[in-house]
Amino acid sequence: MKLSIILPVYNVEKYIAKCINSILNIPDNNFELIIVDDCGKDNSIEIAQNILKNTNIIYQVIKHSQNSGLAIARNTGLKHASGEYIYFLDSDDYIDSDLFYTFFNQGYKSQSDILIGDYFFVKDTGIIKNTSIKEEIFTLNGPIFFKKYYNKSGTVIWRHIYKHNFLKSNKLTFSNLRFQEDSEFSPRALYKAKTITYIPTAFYYYRIRNDSLMTVDYNSQRFYDNLKVVNYLYDFVKQENIQSTYKQAFYNQANATFLYNIAAYAKRYRLSSQENEEIQKFLIRMHPTKIRIFLLKFCSTISYNFFIKVVTRLKSTNLHYS
Repeated sequence: MKLSIILPVYNVEKYIAKCINSILNIPDNNFELIIVDDCGKDNSIEIAQNILKNTNIIYQVIKHSQNSGLAIARNTGLKHASGEYIYFLDSDDYIDSDLFYTFFNQGYKSQSDILIGDYFFVKDTGIIKNTSIKEEIFTLNGPIFFKKYYNKSGTVIWRHIYKHNFLKSNKLTFSNLRFQEDSEFSPRALYKAKTITYIPTAFYYYRIRNDSLMTVDYNSQRFYDNLKVVNYLYDFVKQENIQSTYKQAFYNQANATFLYNIAAYAKRYRLSSQENEEIQKFLIRMHPTKIRIFLLKFCSTISYNFFIKVVTRLKSTNLHYS
């Protein structure tokens, strides 16, 4: 079987039918669908099963014993997958069936470890295409791709299709995070890939929802998960003995995530003594890779309160460096 599509499901009854139907309309049914029931409180699973029971698609529904979050749900799906390639789809989004089929078959010929495509944002006001990485197909070594195109590629995994053996041989699974699991997984996967093929085909439709994980209140759980992400990235650099040529790309990503994390959280809440302590731990570890970050770190050694005030005034668009 060429492809396993892994679909974690949790409280998406408004959107699940469109998602499932977009999968069923893929012209070639040489794939399996693995639905992971993450113990939602609505009728999402029933809706999905009612649609699937009248099809000849190979599928299975795996139910968690308790709600575990998106990262663990993806890991559960991965354990049960048998396809040559793995695709993680979010159940409130959907794909263009024909374009996905074209994209995958074109990428499959390359036998690359990771295939990357493009996507659209879906808002109440309409559909907006995201900027392409490039206007042509290309294949690169993973570390080179990460250094050159990571800022354009981003962390989202639903624009990626992964070779199953690549994930297995590199023991690539999702860390136990409720938030920002893609930000921790994607850099590791991209760096470890021997080959990455990019195809400028926009097949994915990402919904901007007011009640999604990405738009909910920036709570304490998200604050600590983001700190875990930046520390995991630093640990990865150290453990993998990454060449100095590529270290800066990882430090840039970790530092940008760190600064955005503080800004987003501190704008909403007064930082507790424990939160201040966690931030200062990372400041000690932090590698200043851009002049702005260097100045902020330098300021923090003089006045930590001044550091926080400066950071909370930064806009998110200024926190992602090339």
